[in-house]
Amino acid sequence: MADYQKEEKEHKHREELGELGAAAVGAYALDEKHKEKKDPEDAAKHKREEEIGAAAALGTGGYGLHENHEKKEDKKEEEY
Repeated sequence: MADYQKEEKEHKHREELGELGAAAVGAYALDEKHKEKKDPEDAAKHKREEEIGAAAALGTGGYGLHENHEKKEDKKEEEY
C-alpha cells in the first residue's frame, strides 16, 4: 500500500507542475501578444514567440493531463 501512495503522490505532484507550467507559459504567450500590439517594429518576432509560448502551454497542459490519467490508472490497479 505504501508504494501506491508514494506513486500517487508523485503523479499528483507532476500533474500540479504541469498545470503550473501551462499557466506560466500561457502568461508569457499573452505578454508577447500584448507586446506585438505595442511594438509594431518587432511585431513578427513577438508573434512567433507568442505562438511558441502557446504551443509550449499546450504541451505542458497535456503533460499534466497525462499524469492525471496515470494517477487514475494506478488507483484502479491498486483496487484490484
